[in-house]
Amino acid sequence: MPRLLMDLPVCVAWGMLFASRESHLPKTPQNKAFSMITVYGIKNCDTCRNALKALKAQGREHSFHDLRADGLSEAEVTRWLQSAGWEKLLNRRGTTWRKLPEAEREDLDEGKVKRLMLEQPTLIKRPVFEVSGEVVVGFDAAAKERLEKLCAG
Repeated sequence: MPRLLMDLPVCVAWGMLFASRESHLPKTPQNKAFSMITVYGIKNCDTCRNALKALKAQGREHSFHDLRADGLSEAEVTRWLQSAGWEKLLNRRGTTWRKLPEAEREDLDEGKVKRLMLEQPTLIKRPVFEVSGEVVVGFDAAAKERLEKLCAG
């Protein structure tokens, strides 16, 4: 594009401006150019670090919310449970799960899991991504594919 649109006839300048308009849209939730990702996790979690490294390498806009340092609201946990389901969101591989008393690990339902997650956020499988109102849990191949689709708009 020429340095000054005034160097071109009006119809050509207007056409160039119109054609390039979408690439100059501000990144807001109202247009599809917005793809801010919020990553919820723990800063010393290897999977979270790998996810953050991959997002940075791809040049994806993101913010990180540390579940330990920044806390966790009941609304966030409720939203994730509704979107992903408690079975997928519950981290049964970590030491926090193994250290729970046997009685806490039995007879699970959404209410009990929600209470446990609010008391001990490390029971949440990490990372949890929020993109355009959608929730993605984990960083396996399926999660990466879903993130890619959500970011593409």
